[in-house]
Amino acid sequence: MARPTLRKPAIIFVTAFIVCIAGWGAWRAVTWFTQREPAPMDTGAMRGVIIASPALALPAFQLTDGNNRAYTNEQLKNHWTLIYFGYTHCPDICPTTLQTLAKVTAQLSDTQRNDTQVLFISLDPKRDSSAIIKDYVAHFDASFTAASAPATALHVLTEPLGVIYEFEGDTNKPDYTLNHYGAVFIMDPQARLRAYILPPHEAPRVLEAYTKIRVYYGGHS
Repeated sequence: MARPTLRKPAIIFVTAFIVCIAGWGAWRAVTWFTQREPAPMDTGAMRGVIIASPALALPAFQLTDGNNRAYTNEQLKNHWTLIYFGYTHCPDICPTTLQTLAKVTAQLSDTQRNDTQVLFISLDPKRDSSAIIKDYVAHFDASFTAASAPATALHVLTEPLGVIYEFEGDTNKPDYTLNHYGAVFIMDPQARLRAYILPPHEAPRVLEAYTKIRVYYGGHS
């Protein structure tokens, strides 16, 4: 019996289908290659710089910023963000760290400065209202953003980032203190943790770490 033959239109259809499948496979391969996580950056002699590899995506969170508006994961996207957790009554490490971050951002190139934001997150919502935290960060740099939230909402962020803090003294009185973790967190434009820098925070060390991390992981020089 003679073997059936494909007519020309059928041959063209099958050929086109194979080409489409091959093209789709190639696109998937290129996408995987370009989006895969690079090898962890070698921090070399940079002390106290810890790389998160792979990058840590944050769970959905919601804070309230200094303008009394919602601050969520969306506000972290399309920027590199330096995050610091503290409180406005902090006597030492909070103001000195924010001063350091102001010096760091002032030394960035125009391109770097345009896509860098600094976020101060208060761990003391009882005393730190939106108006208070807004005024507080403005003393260091008018471009800085501040946010806070009740403890349960803060926990959504502090838990995955490993931010440990505890109140000391009677929180029903105005003079209690707060012991807290003092790292600066570096978030990439996909709202993922890329690295954190442990104290003490000298401006040259933070600047070097930040610029190298953003260049290595796809930022602009």
